[in-house]
Amino acid sequence: LDFNKRIRISVGYYNLVSDIVKPKIVRDVFPADTSLNARLDMHYFPVGIEYVFYNKYPWELSVPFSIGAGKSYFWYYKNAVGEQGRIDEKTVALAIISTGAQYKIMKWFGVGAGLGYRVMLADNSNIDENFNSVIYSVNLRIFLDEVVKSLFSKDNRPAPEAEPDE
Repeated sequence: LDFNKRIRISVGYYNLVSDIVKPKIVRDVFPADTSLNARLDMHYFPVGIEYVFYNKYPWELSVPFSIGAGKSYFWYYKNAVGEQGRIDEKTVALAIISTGAQYKIMKWFGVGAGLGYRVMLADNSNIDENFNSVIYSVNLRIFLDEVVKSLFSKDNRPAPEAEPDE
């Protein structure tokens, strides 16, 4: 949602892409406690507010802030078919503050980049890894408000056909 091209409110979904694999003891799934390699994962749903402090075509600079909640855990394969299980799963909460820039290539499309910091407000005590981190983003942006305006504005609708003279 965009308010006067200065304030934006958003919701999203993020998923951590991790290469961290650790041996974990899995209980209550197999006949005996079993050690399996498990991969670290985290996903969360943030709600954000963004203040645009510079907006002069084609550039835009902003300060986004978001707060979110989700889960962190290790996942493992239960069997050869590829069924996955989770271990050490807990709810987490986090906040992100960053700066962002975008460049409109054309009316409907642009590119963007951001740099910020993520801090865990409620961490998973079962996982030793530290999720507090500098974060960056590189974006391809589609400006849906411009697409809708172009497709549905009165200026772009075909003129009604004239009534034939009788």
